[in-house]
Amino acid sequence: MKKFYSIIGILFLTLFLINSAAAQAASKMGYVDIQKVIFKSESGKQAINAVKSFQEKRQDEISRAEQELNQLEKDLSKQILALTDAAKSIKEEDIRKKKLRLKRLLEDSEYELAKRKKGAIEEVNKKIVLLIRDIGKNEGYSIILEVTGGNVIYANPALDLTDRIIAEFDKTPTK
Repeated sequence: MKKFYSIIGILFLTLFLINSAAAQAASKMGYVDIQKVIFKSESGKQAINAVKSFQEKRQDEISRAEQELNQLEKDLSKQILALTDAAKSIKEEDIRKKKLRLKRLLEDSEYELAKRKKGAIEEVNKKIVLLIRDIGKNEGYSIILEVTGGNVIYANPALDLTDRIIAEFDKTPTK
């Protein structure tokens, strides 16, 4: 009886492998590194540059606020002996308020920068995925994998569609 089940199992395994081999021969497969597409395509570069521009602008604001705060602290330390208690309290309160504003500016800037990065990358990513789906559907691909996450250990470079996707993506009009 065991021999019978072993023979049946081997028969099913053989049929499965034959069908798999035939299916693979007829299948068209490819893979794309979406992160590379984002960083090398024109739309991706524009999105990244917009985020960098915002970051630089905010960094300038932060630097100016820090310089102003440092100047106030220097002025207070120079004048501390000559100031009345009331004048000293006013300057200390002004410094405390500026520190709070600077802290809030830093927090707001970090939040806004993260939000803009995420939004820009998601927008470009959506467009790339739509393009990949169109190419896959129109050209009869059975599967196109995304390899950015590092889940693929090896793939034949002949299956890499990344450079082609970059070229096609750069041809599409920016919306």
